[in-house]
Amino acid sequence: MAAALSLFFFGLFSSVPSELLANERNLQQQEEPGVSPSGAMLRSFLVPGWGQYAVDSTDWTRGQMHLGADIALIASFALLLNYQNRLEGNLQTFGDQYAGIAFSDRDRSFRLSVAGHESLKAYNDLQERTRNWDRLYPEDDEYFWEWESEDKRTRYNDMRSRRDNIERQAPALIGMMVVNRVIAGVNAYTSARDRNQNYAVYVSPAGRIGDTFQATLRVDF
Repeated sequence: MAAALSLFFFGLFSSVPSELLANERNLQQQEEPGVSPSGAMLRSFLVPGWGQYAVDSTDWTRGQMHLGADIALIASFALLLNYQNRLEGNLQTFGDQYAGIAFSDRDRSFRLSVAGHESLKAYNDLQERTRNWDRLYPEDDEYFWEWESEDKRTRYNDMRSRRDNIERQAPALIGMMVVNRVIAGVNAYTSARDRNQNYAVYVSPAGRIGDTFQATLRVDF
């Protein structure tokens, strides 16, 4: 984009250097190029805030905010996974101790059956009454369970509910980390683009009219 302005200097012709009348002089100022917008965006995609720091290491407050948010989200995700693993271990120990069944190699369907019924016999009785013959489990040691008390089964279900809630929260945290990186990348891109915007200033003498000196000022940006 270029803007042109005509400048008139009245009564100042004698103070203008003679070289300016003989030759056209271009005065140009241009910022040194920094990190490219795409490079800044890629940096903040990888590590939020890195792109803002690369653009201007003296003023990257926005980048620090994205970096802090990312660290908090990663820490929360790590704590969540640790808590989930501890709950999973507690569930297996609890089931083995109070229901007499090991859960380590059991599928989700079987675990739900154990959680929902006080014993294998009670479960099979219900399936027979409802004629769900394909859902019966063999009445042998591999499938046998019987809860010590209804209170123990309730406590097991409480732990299982907490574990399931954590499984649902983990994807949400991952999504928030992705969104934070995208926003940081876009911000780094626009910051680098604005900072690297080139501009130039040209001053060209156009001649003398009487006591008036005429010149042209052009700004490219």
